[in-house]
Amino acid sequence: RHHIFHAPSRRPLAHPLSTTVSASALHIPTEEADRNDDLVERDANGNYSMAAPSTSLKPNMGVQTELEEETEQENQMIGLYGKRNEHWDTAAILSEIKAALDSSLEKKVRSLDNDRWMFEGEG
Repeated sequence: RHHIFHAPSRRPLAHPLSTTVSASALHIPTEEADRNDDLVERDANGNYSMAAPSTSLKPNMGVQTELEEETEQENQMIGLYGKRNEHWDTAAILSEIKAALDSSLEKKVRSLDNDRWMFEGEG
């Protein structure tokens, strides 16, 4: 059994390229590239065409103003009212909720004051 694994191979050694043919002389024919099959877009000169995607944003799309962010935070705080968690300091949470509610109501009153002209009659 010792000779099974250590016996020399009976196959002759194969060389990928013969010594008379060099690798540079080997020519592999290629197909003519079809522009419709290309994965990349090319211009008229055959160069890659690189077009950047549009980064224009629609108005008020994805960008919040400070006022909108503050309003969102206030709404989240007001939403905590009635929820219980043993790790929260109840007095501090209620104080924060009250402050957020006061701020939210003040903004609504200011908004109504600014829009009062729509509801008043002329003269």
